[in-house]
Amino acid sequence: MKKQIVFLALTLAGALSARDTKIMMPIAKAMASAGYKEKVGDKIKFTFGDSVTATGAQNLGITKTNQKTSAVGKSDSAACEWVFLSAMIAFKKKAESSGATQVDGIVSNYKNLENSSPTQYECHVGGIIAGVALKGVLVKDK
Repeated sequence: MKKQIVFLALTLAGALSARDTKIMMPIAKAMASAGYKEKVGDKIKFTFGDSVTATGAQNLGITKTNQKTSAVGKSDSAACEWVFLSAMIAFKKKAESSGATQVDGIVSNYKNLENSSPTQYECHVGGIIAGVALKGVLVKDK
């Protein structure tokens, strides 16, 4: 009986972790949340999709973030919004520490495969973990 329980537990764990569902989520909804406004704020400007760096602005280089969170007990959309918030907090910290005023041309970069959209970000959800990977350019206005 013990062997059957162990086998069932391992089979279930394998099935849960094997899931990797790609979900495209709305950026505007995530950025409108109270958590986003509180933790990220509006001091740093973020632009998604094609780069819109102002003429004369200083390019400080590319930055990346690859965040993960537990998806256990959360809906896919709740897990994705939570991990997106983590990614944007990481971008905010990188921008502030480098003196940047914005992160420009942000694209999804899951497994180093770029997916550019001005309205959506890519999130991957498994049975246990959700992840968001983003890449953008740190820019300092003159």
